[in-house]
This record gives sequence, structure tokens and C-alpha cells, in this order.
Amino acid sequence: MQHNKECKKDQICKVWSERVYVRIPRKEIGYFKFILESYENLCYMSVIDRFEAIVKVSFLIDQLEEIRLFLQGLSKEIGLEVVYNPSEINLLF
Repeated sequence: MQHNKECKKDQICKVWSERVYVRIPRKEIGYFKFILESYENLCYMSVIDRFEAIVKVSFLIDQLEEIRLFLQGLSKEIGLEVVYNPSEINLLF
């Protein structure tokens, strides 16, 4: 469990969401968004760096397995790679 802004200093609170940063080929950003939207509320994305094609993927922790399968499939299809994973969750293997 991690601290969040609603917790007092020495209190541990439940984390409801997670995020991971991925790099995808620039030409695939639109495709990634299109595929993501077809999964309806699985997660949402924000482009962090359009030149490096870094995308932040935010999701509910309860959907971790679905996110893992989603990212694994896209890593094979478009060459997606995880560049920063704050919680160090194993998402691709």
C-alpha cells in the first residue's frame, strides 16, 4: 500500500488506481487510443511527450490483470514498451 494525499502522515491508505508510462511508435498513438477506447473504461491515456511518444496509462488496481493482457497484446503488435512503472508491477511478462 502507498500513501496518498488524503492520508495522514503515518497512516497507510488503500490505493485505488495505478499508472504506467509506455513508449509506442509515434505513428501508432492514434491506433493505441482507438483500441483503448474499444475496451470501454478499461483505462485512460494521456500523451506526456508527443515527440518521444510517451503515454501515461491510468487504470483501477482492480483491473490489473486486464491491463496486463491488454499491454502484452499491444507490445507484440505495435512494439509498446514500459518506460516507467512507479509501482514496479510486472505488466509485460
